[in-house]
Amino acid sequence: MSVPRIRVALACAAAVALVSPVVAPADAAVVPGVSAACSAGDPNVADASVRNPITGNVLIRITADCTDSSPSFVGRAADTVLRVISPGTSISSLNQAIAIGPLAGTDATITGRGFTTAIAALGGSSTSNARNTFAAAITAATGPGVATSSALLGIGVSLAIGVPIVAPNRADTNALPGGIAIASANHPLAGRTADATALLGIASATATADPDDGAVCTALYGTARVADRNGANIDSCTSVGFMFQRRQQNDGPVWYSVKDPTSVRAVAPIGDGLTDLIGAVGNVVDIPPAAVDVLSAAFVPEFTRDIVRVSFDDGFRIGTDLLGGLGSTSGSTAKRH
Repeated sequence: MSVPRIRVALACAAAVALVSPVVAPADAAVVPGVSAACSAGDPNVADASVRNPITGNVLIRITADCTDSSPSFVGRAADTVLRVISPGTSISSLNQAIAIGPLAGTDATITGRGFTTAIAALGGSSTSNARNTFAAAITAATGPGVATSSALLGIGVSLAIGVPIVAPNRADTNALPGGIAIASANHPLAGRTADATALLGIASATATADPDDGAVCTALYGTARVADRNGANIDSCTSVGFMFQRRQQNDGPVWYSVKDPTSVRAVAPIGDGLTDLIGAVGNVVDIPPAAVDVLSAAFVPEFTRDIVRVSFDDGFRIGTDLLGGLGSTSGSTAKRH
C-alpha cells in the first residue's frame, strides 16, 4: 500500500477521535432542501426532503434517522475524561446521523446502543449499527456511494465516496467481538466494492485506483475483499489464527499459507476520499488537519512473507519466501513485496 496521503477514508473516525461536529441545535436540525441531522435517541426522523410545493410529494429525499438508537454510554464516559484534559471537545456529540443534499436521495441512519456516526452527502446512503453498548459503528458516503457498518463488541468503519453516475462505490464492515473492520471504496472511474469482517484482530479492504490497495487480514478470524462493480474478485483474503491465511488475486490461483510472524509491517488502510468528503460536509462537520494527519498513518499490521504456501489449482504447487526466496513460486500470497 502506498505512503499515506492527505486524502484519507476515515473522516468519520477522525471526527470521533478528535472533534465535535458543528451542527445546528436540535430545534433547528433541519434546513429544508439542504440538510438534516439528528442525535442518538431522537424520537422523530429529521426530514429535509425537497418537495413539490403544490402536491407535497417528495422530489429529493434528505433524511436522518436516529429513532432506533440510544445515546452512547461510551461517548458520555469519554466526555467526562475529556472535560479534564481537553475542555470543549466532545465525543458523545458525534453520536448522530447527518444527511446533506440536495443532488439526489440522501439518507443517514444510526441504530443500536453503542457509539454510532453516519454521514451521507449528495446522494449517498450511510447506515451505522452498533449492536451493544461497547461497540462503535462509523460510516460516511457521498455521491452514489453506499456505506454500512455493523459492530458487536468491536469497531467498524466504512466509507464509500462515489462520483455521480460514474462510480457507484460501496463499503461494508462487520466488526465482531474484539475486531476492527475497515472498508474504504473510492474508485473515481470504475466503482468498487470493499468489505471486511474481523473477530479479535483487524481486517481491511481498500478499493481505489491505486494498484497497491487491496485486502489485509490479521485476525483470529478475518475476511476482506475488494471487487469490481460487477462483483468480480480483485483481491481477497481470509485469516484463521492470525498466521494461517488464504488469498486470491483476481481470478488467479487460491493460495493457502502460513505467514512469517517476524515479517510484520504497518500499512495504511485509508484510501483516497477525505478531500471529497470535506468538500461535501465541510459546513457541517469540522475535521481539523490534526485529525487527518493521525488517521493518514499506517496502522494495520500485515504479514508480508510466507513460511510456506500451497495451491491446488491446476496441480499442486508449493513455495516459500524464506531463504532468500529459494524455492518460491509465482503468485505469492504476499502481494506487496
